[in-house]
Order: sequence, then C-alpha cells, then structure tokens
Amino acid sequence: MPQIMNPPSSSRIKVRPAAEREGRKDYISIRDYGFWYGQKKALEGISLDIPERQVVAFIGPSGCGKSTLLRNINRMNDLVDGIRHEGEITINGRSIYDAGLEVISLRRRVGMVFQKSNPFPKSIFENVVYALRVVGVRDRAVLEEACETSLRKALMDEPCSALDPIATGKIEELIHELKDQFTIVIVTHSMQQAARVSDRTAFFYLGKQIEYDTTEKIFMNPSQAQTEAYISGRFG
Repeated sequence: MPQIMNPPSSSRIKVRPAAEREGRKDYISIRDYGFWYGQKKALEGISLDIPERQVVAFIGPSGCGKSTLLRNINRMNDLVDGIRHEGEITINGRSIYDAGLEVISLRRRVGMVFQKSNPFPKSIFENVVYALRVVGVRDRAVLEEACETSLRKALMDEPCSALDPIATGKIEELIHELKDQFTIVIVTHSMQQAARVSDRTAFFYLGKQIEYDTTEKIFMNPSQAQTEAYISGRFG
C-alpha cells in the first residue's frame, strides 16, 4: 500500500506490501498530470515514477503543489467541489481513475496521514480499530494487537515538528523500517530530513515539476539552477 506522510513540514503516503506486487519496479506512475481547483490550475504537466519500497520526498516552497499531488494519489481531492484533472496516475499498472475501481478500495491500499489529526469522539483505541470493527472484526485480542502495532508504526504529517533530535531520529528510523514493506511518499519542508530519509526527491515550484532524480543527485549536483537555489536557501 502507498503511504503519504509529512515529516517536519511534510506529508506522506504508504503503499501495500511489496510481496503482493512481484515483478514491478515503478509502482506509482504519474503521467502528464494537471489539476484544477475551479479556475485555478494547481498542477501542470507532472510526470514521474515512484519505485516500490522506496522513500520519495516532495520538496518545494509553500503553495507549489506538492501536497495537492500527494492528496491526488488516493483521490482525496475528489471530496473538494469544482476540481478536475488531466493526465493519469497509475498504481501497479492500474489507473486510479479506472471506472471499475472503487475509491474506498483505493484508499484502503493508499493510506493518507494528515498534518493535523481529526479523531472521532472516541478513545484512541477505538479510533485506531474503527476500520476493523467496520469490516466485522470483533476478537478483542486481534483488535488489541492491531492497535499496538499501528501505534508503534504510526506515520505522521510533520512528525518531527517541534521534536528534539533524538525523537526526530527515531521517527526517521521508523521510516527506514517501513520501507521494507511499503512505498512511501513524504512532503517535507526540511531539506536535511529529505536528504537523510529519501531515495529520490522531486522539486516543485508554482505547480510545476522542476526536477526529479535520486536524492544524492538533487542535493549534490542538481541539473536545474532553480533546484540548487531552493536547496541552498536562496529562495522559498
């Protein structure tokens, strides 16, 4: 399942275990993707491939479209009035806009972690196991085990914001552990964190994809002057 997250000033995605997806290198593929909120074009001509079981970071100044793209991977933006898109997003070769694909089933495979939590008026335990109860799981032992496992592996939007370096390190270790099972996309404003945890990095500006490459290439030898200027702190 993909997973979307947000470390310090960030956001993330997580995808279903790789064992279910043998034989594919590029698990999430985005092609010539554009997106509008009403008359405002938020994304233009986005094309990139996200390999399975890797961490990909979306970076760029506020309002550049990185979180919008993130929310489109599991069609979360469908809940907004007046939106439209062009181009394609596929997961494991299947379009997320396939008429035969139920949006609910897509969101079960593509988890989204928001910057601010919005729990139901229930206990933490009941919030965590709510989805299992909905599908009929009643065994208390199963629910307790699922709750503990989920809380230990919770992916958070901007999880390291206001955390000390030790706690931040633990979150980043968790990201590396989860990569063994999931494809992870994070949106982050922390260049240091993007450099530490991601395998590939995409830089966005004003709704456009300026550069996408291995994280080492983006941070050590970017191809675009705009990318180098942003990473070095000259704007953004």
